[in-house]
Amino acid sequence: MSKGERKVPSIGVVVLNYNDYESTIQCVKSLLSCDPAPLRIIVVDNDSPNESLQKLQTHLGKVEYVDVVSSGRNGGYSFGNNVGIRALRELGFRHVLIATPDTEVRTKALFSLLESAIDSKAGVVAPQIESDGAVDNPSVERLTARYLFDLWWVRAGMPLNSLRTRLRYLLGRYLPGTRKALSARAHVSEDGGPPRHVYKLHGAFLCLTELFLDRVGELDEALFMFGEEDLLSWLCFKNGLSQVLVPEARVHHAHDSSVNLTWGHSAKSFVDEQQSKSARVLREKIPMWPLFTTWRKGTGGLPTRAHADD
Repeated sequence: MSKGERKVPSIGVVVLNYNDYESTIQCVKSLLSCDPAPLRIIVVDNDSPNESLQKLQTHLGKVEYVDVVSSGRNGGYSFGNNVGIRALRELGFRHVLIATPDTEVRTKALFSLLESAIDSKAGVVAPQIESDGAVDNPSVERLTARYLFDLWWVRAGMPLNSLRTRLRYLLGRYLPGTRKALSARAHVSEDGGPPRHVYKLHGAFLCLTELFLDRVGELDEALFMFGEEDLLSWLCFKNGLSQVLVPEARVHHAHDSSVNLTWGHSAKSFVDEQQSKSARVLREKIPMWPLFTTWRKGTGGLPTRAHADD
């Protein structure tokens, strides 16, 4: 290895920006602070109507290992990420990490940890997500009746959403023990632990492996936004791929929203419209019966252990 050359992982990175260039710049800086750092970060501006593209080019355009590109049009989350995925694959990267701009890396060895967790069946690998100083990873541990109901509800267009939210709040507050029962989220702990399989990973920061990209392909652009994690989970399940949570690797998620930034008082109407569109796509793409029968068998839709190579 020549002088000044870095030993880098085989994971390239896509950071998708829409209007929120300040968060995107901080996200990229945190990625570059990793050791080893990624060889290439593709920052895709998803046709932001503000000055995002210009600001990103000014602040990141001359940074080594970073490319700033425009998607050309706002085709949604999957479309914008696919622009970056294709660019990285053409450059020869095996795996692609996609990060929302409101994330910041907290673990310097993140890429080494993610790479070491990629086994022969891994389709998606992701770190543990922290929010506001707490461990808060909304990954789904395994197929449960709770998750299947939630998925059916999302596919149905989230009927009676306000009533459902209020009921869950009241049950969780006034009936001891129900809060945990109402949750389908993965168990997380402050001390991390070894990589393990889960059914669904949090979509704010995840790595699509070479196996996923070769067997499944790029992200499904039928989804403009919302529901991507459920569809990814189904595609992994359908194709016999595992999803691996790496608790030792930590990423902070600020829960910022470019939707609120862009739409302001009209955000709720925009979100409701997009959720309705996503529901129609998920009804078409994700059948419930195979998941239901798998849940009845008690396997949870998971391989038996996190590094099963057989």
